Amino acid sequence: MGIETRKTNSSDLEWIRNLFINNWGSDFIVSRGKIQKPENLEGIIAEENGEKLGLATVNAENNEMELVTLDSLKPGRGIGTILLNEVINMAKKRRRVK
Repeated sequence: MGIETRKTNSSDLEWIRNLFINNWGSDFIVSRGKIQKPENLEGIIAEENGEKLGLATVNAENNEMELVTLDSLKPGRGIGTILLNEVINMAKKRRRVK
C-alpha cells in the first residue's frame, strides 16, 4: 500500500492543532488579513499504513478557494505534490479551477 489521502475529520483536530503549533508557531494562521483556525478549515491528510505524513488545509469562501497551509512531514517522498494535486482536484470539482 502506498501513500493515500483522505479528508480530515473531527478526530484529526488535536493532531492538526499540534501540527499548526509545531510547524507554524501558533494554533492559528493569519492569511489575507483573517485569522484561520484549524477547526474552521477543510483539510486533506496524506497517510501511509496509518501514519500521518502531511496535511493541506484550505479555506473555501464565496467563489474562491485558498490553500492556507501545506505540510510534508517526510521530505523527498512527493507528499507535498500529492496533497497539492488533491487540493487542485477539490477546486476543480467545485469549479474554482479550470
